Amino acid sequence: MKMQNDFILNKAHLSYWLRQLRKNAALIGPLKSVDGDITFSSIENMHDIALDCPASIPSPKEFIFPQKEEMFRFSDDKIRSLQNNEKRVIFGVRSCDMSAVALLDRFYGGLFEDNYYMSRRRNTVFISIECNNPDPTCFCIGLGTGP
Repeated sequence: MKMQNDFILNKAHLSYWLRQLRKNAALIGPLKSVDGDITFSSIENMHDIALDCPASIPSPKEFIFPQKEEMFRFSDDKIRSLQNNEKRVIFGVRSCDMSAVALLDRFYGGLFEDNYYMSRRRNTVFISIECNNPDPTCFCIGLGTGP
């Protein structure tokens, strides 16, 4: 599921571009919480996006690979699958997190495909941003995943 296109956008046009994306999908990005932590959440105000932040915790991969998920419901003799088909754009992802997503894609989209994972993945577009100044605690350079 590799689809990588490089595109450089002038920062002056970023808010407009993200608002256009939000018309067709849920827009998620790095936001700074009141206690200063960076988390990936739904973006309501474009000016709240934290662009100059180190890697976030938890990782944005939680949107395609949640720690827990309701897979089906049943009653009597009926079973109903509950796949999440919500269209999402996740903006502001770092290269280290994109490497993790690539590994998940390879594992869950391989020989024994996980339909729940792949359904979320096919409906999610990741937009990464370059890390110009990696945090001292980052390991991306040592692993060759960025910046």
